[in-house]
Amino acid sequence: MLRDLKNIEGFAIEAIDGRFGHVRDFYFDDDAWVIRYLVVEARKWLSSPMVLVSSLSMDDVNWDLDKVPVRLTREQLLGSPHVRACAIIT
Repeated sequence: MLRDLKNIEGFAIEAIDGRFGHVRDFYFDDDAWVIRYLVVEARKWLSSPMVLVSSLSMDDVNWDLDKVPVRLTREQLLGSPHVRACAIIT
């Protein structure tokens, strides 16, 4: 089934050990037509508000509960590359 990426903006990121933040944006590979990274807003956890999370760490999106489960811990997410707000174009 095809879904619009805009539909998962704001979905919670559910780490192995609990909720981490929410989906803010995407880095999309327009040559391969795949999502490469989720941009995750994690203001409560970091001084830098956004991190990149590889799409390879995602499990199936839970459309009913508005969640994106990832196979990472919150500590691993804390170590993800930070994104400066000015790099995001919406």
